[in-house]
Amino acid sequence: MSVVPWVVFPLLLGITAVVQAYAAATTLTAGGKHTCALRSDGTAVCWGTLASPFSHHFVQLSAGFEHTCGLRSDGAVICWGHNDLGQAAPPSGAFTEVSAGQSHTCGIRPGGRVECWGDNRSGQAAPPDVPFTHLGAGSWHTCGVRPDGTVRCWGSNWLFYRPLTPPPGSFVQIAAGQLHSCGQRANGTAACWGSDFYGQSSPPPGAFTQLSAGRYHTCGLRPEGQVACWGNNNYKQNDVPNGIFIEVAAGGYHSCAVRSTGRVECWGENRDRQASPPGDSLGLGRVSAGGLHSCERQNNGHVQCWGSNRDGQVKAPGPPFTQISAGYVHTCGLRPDGKVDCWGSNSERQSRPLAGSFIQVSAGYLHTCGLRPDGRAECWGKTHSHQGTPTEGAFRELSSGGVHTCGLRPDGHVQCWGLNSDGQVTAPGALFMEVSAGGAHTCGLHPDGHAQRWGSNSDGQSTPRAGSFIQVSAGYLHT
Repeated sequence: MSVVPWVVFPLLLGITAVVQAYAAATTLTAGGKHTCALRSDGTAVCWGTLASPFSHHFVQLSAGFEHTCGLRSDGAVICWGHNDLGQAAPPSGAFTEVSAGQSHTCGIRPGGRVECWGDNRSGQAAPPDVPFTHLGAGSWHTCGVRPDGTVRCWGSNWLFYRPLTPPPGSFVQIAAGQLHSCGQRANGTAACWGSDFYGQSSPPPGAFTQLSAGRYHTCGLRPEGQVACWGNNNYKQNDVPNGIFIEVAAGGYHSCAVRSTGRVECWGENRDRQASPPGDSLGLGRVSAGGLHSCERQNNGHVQCWGSNRDGQVKAPGPPFTQISAGYVHTCGLRPDGKVDCWGSNSERQSRPLAGSFIQVSAGYLHTCGLRPDGRAECWGKTHSHQGTPTEGAFRELSSGGVHTCGLRPDGHVQCWGLNSDGQVTAPGALFMEVSAGGAHTCGLHPDGHAQRWGSNSDGQSTPRAGSFIQVSAGYLHT
């Protein structure tokens, strides 16, 4: 019933970002002098020193120093770029995750066994014979997260830098740079080890939802959507633009991040145009499912809808749009100038947006809410249960459900309002990185990737499966 930003949980390779096995796929990965993005249709686009691949559709990408590898939906790995040491020549068979380092690549087989190829002069391609759930391939070392959350590394940290031994405790993701590695703990805090010559292993305090290790710098995404980078800043790769992002990738001496609209912004070294993404948007947009219809915002800003058109909810006006949200029998879209356009049923004035500029729109059952640039939530349409009467204060994300609405505060707390017949408005006090309001239940995603749901469970919609997720979306009676 609502569209929420797609937040990914990359694990980082030497200079890259990857996602958890067969998850919804990473959208952005930065290499030494190139950057690649995964479009919503599964195709990859690269810029800088590496060309885009042709005739392949991927579910995950991982950029090494001068090569990139992609994971297809059938589990096969395809690599392109430099192959002087065999780093772009993957073995056959299925994998569930791939991580490209400087001159080697590692992948996880379906049973958890790790297999590596390419440069092994420091032992970085000789993994231990134990199962792993996530990988991060660096320059001369590789680290992996075990099923119990502990981290194990192999290879060399080169010369006289601190040893590869990670700190004790449990981690949910790992990021490996040239001479350092960083891990994210379950509470979102970062711990780094290895070389700290440039400060790349000295993360700032506080929680992160994603980490990405570059050559000599590291970047992290805060729960409120801000990016923080630390370490070497010779090329201004740590000078993050203002605003809210949903993903970050640290490269050799550059960094890139994705806005909630799908637009990619890069900063830092650009001699090979690795920090110059092609165009304003790379098709990293969203599909939004409504009551009996769905809509997609395409790469060119056009909106295409399908399904029931009883109330005109499928007949989208002309482009461009930067975001789309399908409600029950109406649809709303956000224009580049911040104006909201709605179409379909207007029985409760849910398709008559307020004037002024917004940065996000979320269409519910018979109401719609928008997020103002200052973080205020404003709603229109049916408000008999106060679902269109938001609480005061700033939000960074909104999600409109059946007869309730929820917002994510900048500090990661969730606030809901409207009908509370099944407890769907009574949000827990924990921190979240995403929230999605369904029919009579609500779901939130914690920084460590586990989902929590509250409200009606009549059809099992509030009983989440075990494990880690990178996005959550609540429907009417399912999640």
